[in-house]
Amino acid sequence: MILASILIIFIAFILLKQNTKEKSIGNKKIDFDDSVESLQKKLQSEILNDKLDKQVERNLKAKDLEKQGKINQAINLYEQNVSEGFDGNFPYDRLAIIYRKKKDIENEIRVLKKGIDVFTALSKSSPRQDIYPKLERFNERLKKSLSIKDEKSK
Repeated sequence: MILASILIIFIAFILLKQNTKEKSIGNKKIDFDDSVESLQKKLQSEILNDKLDKQVERNLKAKDLEKQGKINQAINLYEQNVSEGFDGNFPYDRLAIIYRKKKDIENEIRVLKKGIDVFTALSKSSPRQDIYPKLERFNERLKKSLSIKDEKSK
């Protein structure tokens, strides 16, 4: 699907290079400036959807791995999503829980801070209604984690 979109954009650019701003196909006129912009947006959307599909698939696979007791493999999949800035709370929540159970407070704090960064950015650009409650939950959990870290360092 993405390859087809790239091909369409390539053909559109070739036609534009031929100084053809408007072209008739059958009885329909096509404005290639608008068409190229539309195709670029569609391609970007397809790429984002493909990325999101892969991230969701990783989350589901990691959840199954957790159930099988393969925690380190699950961590690797969740960490991939965190490193890509996944805009759902699931991998951040799961990693925070896993790292707390493992008493790995540094990684728990790191993951929570990354979740806060991602959701703070989303709060500026997304109409989603779930952002602020999740941000609040991440911040509360981070406070607890920092408190645990402080207690350990005493």
